[in-house]
Amino acid sequence: MKIVMVWKNDYPWDIRVEKMCNALINDGHEVHLVCSNTQRQQTRERHNGMEIHRLPAFTSKVLNSVCSLPVFFNPCWIFKLRKVVREEKIEIIIVRDLPLMLVGIFIAKLKGLPVIFDMAENYAALWKDHVSRKGRKFYNHILKNPGFARILENYAINKVNHIIVVVEESKRRILEKGIPENKLTIVSNTPDSRIFEVQKKSEDTVKRSGFRMLYVGYVTVGRGLDIVIKSIPVLKKTIEDIRFVIAGEGKHLGALKILARKLGIEEYIEFCGWIDFIEVPSYIQHSDICVVPHEITDHVSSTIPNKLFDYMANSKPVIVSNAAPLKRIVEETGCGVVFESGNVDSFVEKVFEIRKSGLQGQMGQNGYEAVRTKYNWDVDARKLGHVIDMFNFNYSGSDRMKIQQGQS
Repeated sequence: MKIVMVWKNDYPWDIRVEKMCNALINDGHEVHLVCSNTQRQQTRERHNGMEIHRLPAFTSKVLNSVCSLPVFFNPCWIFKLRKVVREEKIEIIIVRDLPLMLVGIFIAKLKGLPVIFDMAENYAALWKDHVSRKGRKFYNHILKNPGFARILENYAINKVNHIIVVVEESKRRILEKGIPENKLTIVSNTPDSRIFEVQKKSEDTVKRSGFRMLYVGYVTVGRGLDIVIKSIPVLKKTIEDIRFVIAGEGKHLGALKILARKLGIEEYIEFCGWIDFIEVPSYIQHSDICVVPHEITDHVSSTIPNKLFDYMANSKPVIVSNAAPLKRIVEETGCGVVFESGNVDSFVEKVFEIRKSGLQGQMGQNGYEAVRTKYNWDVDARKLGHVIDMFNFNYSGSDRMKIQQGQS
């Protein structure tokens, strides 16, 4: 089948978009990607077996940014998607995330095509977190309004033909809105084991020293990294060679450096900055414990970060906050321990618990086995394939009418 995926950001690169497109290509489908073009790249390019169709590129940075703005009323997205669908004879539209969902629904209805909603994020909750931290600025009212996101989501889930979510908790949230279960499929943020095997062969660039706790990912407010840093003054009294390694960048990085300096523990924190994806396994392998200390919010409680499965795939024990998806997976697999979100004493207790239990190796092995047998991309790629197979038929007039009415 001829499939187009709509992605609101520039490409390359996004790991979920790449894995989904590769899976579809491996299943024999022709895959096209319509994406943003803020970096003013080629408007059309063949990349790893798929056709990339980027929005127009303008010499003016302002005009270029406005053109790529991922909102449903942006004519650049509407015209581009309509053009690609028409010229490439697209048969299925997949829209990644909420901001461009109405564009996908409009073009799908116009052309009598099925449309699939890849709901990787709970945008109403995500924007609620954003507004709570940034304040109710005019920009937020217009483009990141949580109330509008809820209205848009409720409309979209009733109009699309199928919904893909990333975790069981997100599925339950949508079921509670009255959506039938056969309209939902979980395709999670699991690692591609073949890619990881290639990455493990990469050059070792990490210098090993002391007892290392590791966090990989964006450094933003709400990630709970301040809790880990605040635990160091207590932990170092017993674990003299402790190190907390933060491999990532973000707007909160400066505040964390100030916090470490204020606590007098700068020598115990390694701020590595952003690392290339190919180096991630090396950092994980040279750690003793990996952490996902995210604060509990509605958003965190309805998604799952890639890093958890990456840690597990590399046989490392984990410490996670008690956000519902994290807690469920860690307790189900026995790959680590759970601490109370936002509680420094609880985090300290769990670090000592892992060290004293002598189960670091067993926890790491439990995580590896869980990824090998269940939480891996081979499993999720098959689920994605089953979703596409539901629409793999020739569209007669009656079929088109059913699709336009939102029936699958």
